Amino acid sequence: MKYIDKKIFTAIVVSSFLFLSACSGTSEVLVGAAIESNKPIQETEISNTPEEPKTPEIIEFPDIASEPTPILDPTTTPYPEAKGMLALVSRLEGNDDIYIMNVDGSGKLRLTYDNGDDQQPDVSPDQTQIVFSSNREGNCDIYKINIDGSGLQRLTVDPGKDATPKWSPDGNFIVFTSFRDQNWEIYRMDADGGNIIRLTDHDSGDHDPRWSPDGSTIAFVSNRAGNADIYLMNIDGSNPVRLTSSIAADSYPVWSPDGTAIAFRSWRDGNPEIYTVDIETKSEHRLTRSLTDDTCIAWSPLGTWIAFCSDRTGNWDLWLIHPDGGGLVQITFDEADDVDPLWSPDGLHIAWLNDNNGEINLYINNLSDNQPDLLTSDIESHNCSIIWVQ
Repeated sequence: MKYIDKKIFTAIVVSSFLFLSACSGTSEVLVGAAIESNKPIQETEISNTPEEPKTPEIIEFPDIASEPTPILDPTTTPYPEAKGMLALVSRLEGNDDIYIMNVDGSGKLRLTYDNGDDQQPDVSPDQTQIVFSSNREGNCDIYKINIDGSGLQRLTVDPGKDATPKWSPDGNFIVFTSFRDQNWEIYRMDADGGNIIRLTDHDSGDHDPRWSPDGSTIAFVSNRAGNADIYLMNIDGSNPVRLTSSIAADSYPVWSPDGTAIAFRSWRDGNPEIYTVDIETKSEHRLTRSLTDDTCIAWSPLGTWIAFCSDRTGNWDLWLIHPDGGGLVQITFDEADDVDPLWSPDGLHIAWLNDNNGEINLYINNLSDNQPDLLTSDIESHNCSIIWVQ
């Protein structure tokens, strides 16, 4: 089975936590311990040397099926069909643009038309607009557009690079990361681009902001303590609290649906593994244990599963695990590489990207028959990211 090149894999899976090359100079890129030659990448030129790698404890797992099997018990009623639309970034026309299509692969509509790269889309809570970053004017700024392609609006105008925009759960704010002060910091603005305020102010880089489900807290990654850790702050930037304290890099925070915990990726065991941390107690729980790489975290909206990608079988496949670390199951078995899992809003379907020797395909399946359906082939982009529009 093919083992995907680490650099190619990094370009695919970091769509939601990497400041893409179009928006970042080499010395300014923050990758938050992305995979590269099986070592953490340094952040903002600050040393991030982990402790000597430890040999992870090896646990024998029960035999796992070598072919797709149902994840959910069969029911007497028809399994719900996937609903809504998917928005994605594609290079079909020579540069990164944003497209939208139905979840069955039909009705593909190109939303953005320009000579720059439009990336990092995020849909508004009311499902009517998409915010994204673009370098169409020569510098990376934040824009938004209606899901029918109308109403394009530029939200930020600054010589510094602005990237990774995220809507607040109530739709009133957009948080983003900017290099406008010669250091990666986190900012917040109103949904119309007004009232931009700086939330973090530290000599080290702060990035990858993630809203809590109730919109009261923002999780982010910072190396202000010497290496990447997960922090929390209020939405006005006050009361920053360090949530993880490892000598190795912790990154890629993903909130649980109820807001009581965060799943994250850590290098503390010598290779990237998945952990959870309780928001109140700060107690941490290791979920995965392998000698290879586990990453691409996606917490089910139902709260019952955490999806991730792993190369433990020799190539990248998708796996599920319960938040308590039980119930490990493999859900893709293709010889090509499957990455970037995305849950449907009802938690019953998963979409993902498939890299078949450089041809990027988009698949979807449900957890009843676990049979993948090809939605679109050859997306033509290693900077592809997908979001679910209800």
